[in-house]
Amino acid sequence: MIKMIQELSIIIPTLNEENYIGKLLESLKEQEFLGKLQIIVVDGHSEDNTREVIDRYKSNFGDLIVLRVRPGVGYQRNIGVSRAKYKYILFLDADIILHRNFLNRFVRKINPEERQVTAAVSWIVEDDLWSRLVMAMMIAGGMVVCFFDPITPGGCLFTTQENHRLVGGFREDIIAAEDLDYGRRSINGGAKYHLILYPYVLHSGRRLRTVGALRLFWFYIKSYLLIKIYGIEIVNKLKYPFGKYGE
Repeated sequence: MIKMIQELSIIIPTLNEENYIGKLLESLKEQEFLGKLQIIVVDGHSEDNTREVIDRYKSNFGDLIVLRVRPGVGYQRNIGVSRAKYKYILFLDADIILHRNFLNRFVRKINPEERQVTAAVSWIVEDDLWSRLVMAMMIAGGMVVCFFDPITPGGCLFTTQENHRLVGGFREDIIAAEDLDYGRRSINGGAKYHLILYPYVLHSGRRLRTVGALRLFWFYIKSYLLIKIYGIEIVNKLKYPFGKYGE
């Protein structure tokens, strides 16, 4: 019988996330994880009330660290890992919401003896039927792609300290798709890949609202194809339509 993970470091990069980080921390507070949790929020000098929202939750967690560093998702995640005290790492985006008992269900599906990258499917928090339909198309398309080209979305991404060290962490010189690059380097370096369909996480629909459902769908398809043709560095030449993290 596989032993369940008992210690987990959760790393959350933030930048202007006052409208979202509280919902994530609230959902983490409601978890009844059967083990020890360390929560590391790595803030990229937010200019809104992100830090104040986080401070309101400090008393709810026995081990919550808030770091303030220069912005950059890859850099922030790497800094978080440098302060992680547990072997197992879970990266979460700040606009994620976890279902009650998500962590226990999630880690039960993980073999703690494997060097791995494991992602959870995310579903948007939107009531709009059109947005949900487009999201379903993106998830279905992503699952098909994963059969021959594994995708590792960073919204909810699990790995180990060992794997992070062996691949040299996230690239800090690309403005997007650093999670895709991280997963590919991990898998090419010998890590196992898993995509967990359930339990899934809830993701805010802010990108859908910002750029529109079809435009977002097309952006992801175009970006994926360009990366396949020209390599990951092409992302720095793309017009990135999302603004800063919290927008």
